[in-house]
Amino acid sequence: MIETLVFVKWPLLVAVLAGIPLAYHGVFLMERRMVFASVALAQAALAGTAMGFFFHQEPRVLGLASVAVCIAIVAFTESRPLARISGDAALGVLYVLGGALAVLFLSKSAEGGLDEASLLFGSLLGASAKDAMVAGIVLLALAALHAYGYNRFVAAAFDPETSRVLGLKVERLNLAFYAGLGTLLAVSIGQIGVLLSFAYLVLPPVCGRCFGRAIGSVFVLSALFAVFGTILGTLASIHWDLPTGAAICVALALPLPFTMLARRK
Repeated sequence: MIETLVFVKWPLLVAVLAGIPLAYHGVFLMERRMVFASVALAQAALAGTAMGFFFHQEPRVLGLASVAVCIAIVAFTESRPLARISGDAALGVLYVLGGALAVLFLSKSAEGGLDEASLLFGSLLGASAKDAMVAGIVLLALAALHAYGYNRFVAAAFDPETSRVLGLKVERLNLAFYAGLGTLLAVSIGQIGVLLSFAYLVLPPVCGRCFGRAIGSVFVLSALFAVFGTILGTLASIHWDLPTGAAICVALALPLPFTMLARRK
């Protein structure tokens, strides 16, 4: 088993470096019932990446730019009391528009359906040391951001009204949170695809929430479930010759029945 993991060390490292911060952000989204926000941001990143292929530009840069536009639109609709479109409605519009634009640009790109499949489902086994370095830089930047403002991020996410009374700038904290998540998605989608990125945002936090009691333990357990599912899914994909991203998604979901039973006790 060790020899197998060494053989796929770079893909495995990329998946772990992306999965841990995605699972961490997923806990915030799950507790705030804002999982749909991550889907809209993922679609925006997908549309920008598809534009990159179409215009022969760096896909990650355009993906990041698209996410920035998406965040700016949502922040504008939430901060203006006279706006007729709520933040949730704006997310719905961006989700549909992002997905449609991604399909249109990819259908007309020179590479055709090959890039569409890799963006949706990932081409993880093709990850390199450069991809791991980029993922590591993003992870370190996000770790520094959340280490500096962890208590404020938690307070703004789980008790926004009290946070406002205490003088915290909840809107600014939310903007910083989504900016970090958007950057993470823009990078991870280009490396592991939309499906696996979203799986990391949802499945490990659900498992961590069932076992964890205090919020700190939920974050730790979510990260551990992400790592466990990544290793198990990668090994399964090699052993049975399966698509790696899809195999990891299934492995991430395997603990769900046991965590649900544990939660009921």
